[in-house]
Amino acid sequence: MIRNPMSRNSMIRSLLWLCACFAAWAGLPVAIADTGDHDVSGDEAFITAATQAELGEIELSLAAVRSAVSPEIRSFAARMVQEHTANNAELGQIALKENIPAPIAPDSDHMQLRDKLIALRGKNFDKAYMEAMRSDHQNMVDFLVAASATVTSDDLHNFIKKTLPVVQRHLHMAQELKAG
Repeated sequence: MIRNPMSRNSMIRSLLWLCACFAAWAGLPVAIADTGDHDVSGDEAFITAATQAELGEIELSLAAVRSAVSPEIRSFAARMVQEHTANNAELGQIALKENIPAPIAPDSDHMQLRDKLIALRGKNFDKAYMEAMRSDHQNMVDFLVAASATVTSDDLHNFIKKTLPVVQRHLHMAQELKAG
């Protein structure tokens, strides 16, 4: 029996997040999270943006695991799914600890890009996916560097410190891997 309503809410958010991750992993469509029109700043803004970016990378990479023709790109995509899922799980735990609601789906930009990608075939898919990976990872590097000055939570500072080199490595890998 759950006595504390906050614990129950945290558990429900965790379950929703896990369901969304499983649906994304299984290739099922995931609804866009409505984060509302309220102003967010600092830690909440970081968690929202970073979670949606992580989920976006997972969505795009799941599409590439299924559709890329290059074995190297499929391997890269599988690694992105694995590593971004781990990053997002860690970020989700921080959100729960900080009692900050985290989105359970990518932002609409990533979903629109995923829809464009899955309409492509062959080398066109591979090229578009790798362009997206280079752009998304560069954007994430820039975001993490900027966010390190705005977040207040020690856990989020540590997350950024740990995650930035990983994202930089992903960017380097995406820059080195040529499609077709």
